Amino acid sequence: MTLLTSDRRAAAPARPGPTGPRRATHYFDGLPVRAAHRRVFVLVMIAYFFDQLDNWNFGYIAPALRSSWGLGLERIATINSAYFVGMTVGGLLGGFCSDRFGRRRVFLHGMALFSTASVVNGLAGGFGLFVAARALTGVGLFAMMVCSHTYLAEISPGESRGRWQGRVAAVGYCAVPVIGIAANLIIPLGAQAWRALFILGGLGIIPLALAWRSLPESPRWLVSRGRVAEAEATVRALTGHDVDLSQAAARTGRPPGPLTSLRTIFSRANARPTAVLLVLFALETPASFIVRTWITTLLDAQGMSMRLALVATFCMQIGVPFGCWVSSRVSDLGGRKWPIVALLLAESALAVSFGHVRGHWALIVVGFLLTASGMAVGLISCTYATENYPTRLRNSADGAHNAVGRSMVAATQPLVPGLFASAGFTGVFTAIAVGLLPAAALVAAAGRRTGGRSLEEIS
Repeated sequence: MTLLTSDRRAAAPARPGPTGPRRATHYFDGLPVRAAHRRVFVLVMIAYFFDQLDNWNFGYIAPALRSSWGLGLERIATINSAYFVGMTVGGLLGGFCSDRFGRRRVFLHGMALFSTASVVNGLAGGFGLFVAARALTGVGLFAMMVCSHTYLAEISPGESRGRWQGRVAAVGYCAVPVIGIAANLIIPLGAQAWRALFILGGLGIIPLALAWRSLPESPRWLVSRGRVAEAEATVRALTGHDVDLSQAAARTGRPPGPLTSLRTIFSRANARPTAVLLVLFALETPASFIVRTWITTLLDAQGMSMRLALVATFCMQIGVPFGCWVSSRVSDLGGRKWPIVALLLAESALAVSFGHVRGHWALIVVGFLLTASGMAVGLISCTYATENYPTRLRNSADGAHNAVGRSMVAATQPLVPGLFASAGFTGVFTAIAVGLLPAAALVAAAGRRTGGRSLEEIS
C-alpha cells in the first residue's frame, strides 16, 4: 500500500474502505496497528537511532578532545553550552515551523542539518568552527526530536500512545550503547581518532533517504490546515479503515502564528499545564544532561584512567535503552502524571547515592539505574507535554517547553566545573538530587491526568 509521502500531494477522494462503510473516529484511536502503520514507527525508530548517535557521542569524546587539543574543563563547558543553545533554538524553530509547515517537512530538514553538521565537527581544525558546528548539530537534532514527539503522539492510538513512544525510543536509544562500544574501540587508536565518531553521525543521511520517500504527514496536522481528504486517505493507508474526519475537522482550529501561539500557551486557560511543564522541564532536563554529558569527564578529572572511565560510562549508559523499556511499560499507567512523579523521586534518590558510592562496580550499578530513571522520566514527560495542548498549538508548546529545558542545560553547564572544584563529585550529584524534588512535588499537586485518553478529549 502506498503512503502519502508529500505534503503537497492531492489525496484521492474518500471511498468505502476494505473494512466496510466510512466511520467517524478520533483518527487512530480504537483501531488496530497494522503493518503499514508499524512501518512508520520503524522509520522513526531508525531516525531516532542516528539522532542519538550525535546526541550521546560528546560525553565519550570530551576527554579525548581535552587531551588532543589541550582544553580545560571551561572550554568543554563552552562546547556543551553552545550545543544546548543550539538545541534551544532548534526546539523553538522546530515547534513553530512544524505547526506552520508540517511535521514531516521539519522532521526531514532537521535530520539533514544535524547529519551535515556532525560531519563538519569531525573535520573541524579549530575550536571556533568546532563550537559553531556543534551548535548547528543541536539546532537540527532537537528540531527533529521535538517534531518527532508530536508526530508520534498524533499517529498513535490513544489507548497505547505511551507504549508506542516508549518502543520507538527503546529501539532508537540503542544507539547509546552502540556509540559507547564504538568509542571504546576507536578512541584508543590515536589522538585524532575521536573524529571518526562524528563522521558516524553523517550516516543519518541513510534514514533521511528512506523517510523522504515513505514518511506520511500527520493526519491531525492536515486536518488543522483544512486538508481533510488527505488526512482521511493517510489514515486509510495506515489502518485499512475508511474514516470520516469531518467531525474532527469541525473541532480543530487553524494553527496561529508564533506570537499568537506563545500568548495562547501562556494564557489563563493554559496556565496550569504550562506552569507544571515549565518547572518539570526546567529542573529535570539539566539534571539529566549533567549526568549524560559530564560523567566521563568528571571521572577522568577525579583520577580514573580514561580507559576505565570510558568503560564505566558505557556500562552506565546501557541504562538508556533499559529506561526506554521501563517507560513503555509504565507510561500509560496512573494518567501519565504518577509515573513521572515516581521516577523523579527515584532519580533524586539515585543521584544522592551515586555521589556517595565507592567502588567501581557499585558506581556502575547505581549509575546504570540513575541513567535509566532519567531516561524514563524524560520520555514520559515528552509524551505528557504533547498531550496537554490542542493540535494547533501542540508542537509549538512542546518546542517551547523543551527549549526552556535546553536553555537551562546551557545555563548550568558552565557551573559544573566550579561546583566540582568547590564541592567535589558528591556536591555535583547532591545538587542534582535537590533540584528534582520541586518538580516531583508540583507534578503531583497540579499535573493533569492525560494517559489513555484521546488527544481531542484532553484538549
